[in-house]
Amino acid sequence: MVFRTGPNPETDLTDDQVLDQCRMYIAALRMAEARDTGAKVVATACPFCALMLSGETQPGGIAVRDVAELLWESQPARAEARAERS
Repeated sequence: MVFRTGPNPETDLTDDQVLDQCRMYIAALRMAEARDTGAKVVATACPFCALMLSGETQPGGIAVRDVAELLWESQPARAEARAERS
């Protein structure tokens, strides 16, 4: 990946634009790795990571979830409540 940075706004990227491009690239790599494993859910405890990874999801694809939500839903009382709603 090559970025040209400098003072010319017509041809050069700012430092913030370079960082945004790197973040998108990293998120795309991580979601590609998750897809390769066959995962249905990617769990993270980092709100920034969740936002970044969610930007790389496709409808019907891998879900990005918070670890705390998954733990909460795994409790027996939560499972019974979900079954009753279904």
